[in-house]
Amino acid sequence: VIAPKLPEPPSLDGYCQLIEGVSHFVYLAERARTGLQTTQLELELQAEVDKFVVLALLHEPFDLARARRLHERLYERVAFLHPKGTVEGDRYRLANELAARLVRRLETTYAATGRRNELRDALARFFRMGQKDKIGFAQAA
Repeated sequence: VIAPKLPEPPSLDGYCQLIEGVSHFVYLAERARTGLQTTQLELELQAEVDKFVVLALLHEPFDLARARRLHERLYERVAFLHPKGTVEGDRYRLANELAARLVRRLETTYAATGRRNELRDALARFFRMGQKDKIGFAQAA
């Protein structure tokens, strides 16, 4: 399958779609490699976090104002294709809400204070968690 060409220059939506596709692939491949099951909620939550990580946290130096604008765009000013009250709509909304809480904690606890190694470790732990732990970790944010 050939991926569609991204618009020139790619829009935020275009970047997010690309990141989400890679996130889904990597997450499913890792779960298959380790023999662990996954759910659609886990897959969506991981992709929502990965978008922020790639677009905000991997830039040097970390820019808190830029990260806050991105946080607003990714998690606050959003429109969902699936209506509220549907399985898909509720799943995407929950993934969005949990990711918003988690990345806010990651940005203020680690990124804004320059604790890059600890940020990397927290993200690695989150990636390896199962659904129950992953959701609990995000909710605690």
